Amino acid sequence: MKLYFTHKAQDGYLETESREYVWGLRLTPAEQQQLNADRPDLFAAKGGDVHYPVVSMGFVIFSPICPHLGCRYNWDDGAGKFICPCHGSVYDKLGKHVSGPAPRGLDPLPLREQSGTAEITWIQYETAVSDRIVIAYS
Repeated sequence: MKLYFTHKAQDGYLETESREYVWGLRLTPAEQQQLNADRPDLFAAKGGDVHYPVVSMGFVIFSPICPHLGCRYNWDDGAGKFICPCHGSVYDKLGKHVSGPAPRGLDPLPLREQSGTAEITWIQYETAVSDRIVIAYS
């Protein structure tokens, strides 16, 4: 599901506000096992490069930014896959890279429960590289 939120940033005296979204997937226990098997890159204990819980409260959250060149990909109901309209990268439901020029699968974002509210940390990752490199947090 597409989860919308308002992002506020302040640079000096200028405050900007933008409407953003992330992709949130509620996973069944079987899908969680499949995610563990198909995406070892997401789990530090398996040698991956993500050092926070990828699945929280039964959900996984993906950045809406394609790891290829930074376009915004979409969910295609007919294909049952995420597809980037810019250069044709394709990802399965669990964010695994299926085809196209993207160098890696979809990038996860941290989700946590804080005082009864779900909080997502926005992370900007480097694009066009196979390693998951963090550029900024917000």
